[in-house]
Amino acid sequence: MAYQSPETVEKVLGKELERFTPHTVSDPVKIRNHLLEIRKTEFCYSDCEFLDEVVSFAAPIRDYTRQVIAAISLVGPKHRIGKQQHATIKNKVMRAAKEISANLGYLS
Repeated sequence: MAYQSPETVEKVLGKELERFTPHTVSDPVKIRNHLLEIRKTEFCYSDCEFLDEVVSFAAPIRDYTRQVIAAISLVGPKHRIGKQQHATIKNKVMRAAKEISANLGYLS
């Protein structure tokens, strides 16, 4: 959602947001701030926000027009992905997104 139009973001955030776990962020202000951070860093980490005890790492994939057309993510059980692995996983996911984007003609 970080790369959707402002109108689309506001349409989604204008509705009541469902909480999937106790960690789900449902405050529109917090979500907007999180989306800004994702656009700034081109990376997203989710800690048990959609499913209990599941973490995910994601990065955008761009095409030759510089548009975000997809994302690549790694999802796994929290007990198997320790905090000491987070930096390595983040780097690998971001590197893979950049490589795929380059193969689609994106020039950073």
